[in-house]
Amino acid sequence: MGRRARVVSLFAVLAVSSCGSSASTESTTATQPIRKFGGFIIEPGANLSGANLSGANLSGANLYSANLSGANLEDAGLSGANLYSANLTDANLSSAYLSDANLAFAKLRGAKLTRVNLSGANLYSANLKDANLKGADLYSANLSGATMPDGTIQD
Repeated sequence: MGRRARVVSLFAVLAVSSCGSSASTESTTATQPIRKFGGFIIEPGANLSGANLSGANLSGANLYSANLSGANLEDAGLSGANLYSANLTDANLSSAYLSDANLAFAKLRGAKLTRVNLSGANLYSANLKDANLKGADLYSANLSGATMPDGTIQD
């Protein structure tokens, strides 16, 4: 295939300095090719409530404002995925790989995030109330304004 057949995907860029300066949290909703997994269409705004996406490779997927409440994403690859404002309430993300993912304004209330890799992820103003983060890797993650599992707001 030539250059014309290639599709370029754009994702939100997060630039956080070591001193914690403000970062861009806007998302990009550029047109992407339709991705499917197990009969589910993976796209911005998708209703994937209760879907079984365990082990799915959704790296770089654009799930802006998608409904993934109660979904099973155990062991899923979501590195670099755009989950800006997504609803992940009560979702199972155990052992999922979300490094460098954009989870700004995501709803993760009651989510199972045990042993999840969130290194470098953007969780700006995300709701993690009652989420289980046991064994989670949060190295270099942006938690500014996030509601933590105990209900406190992160500075």
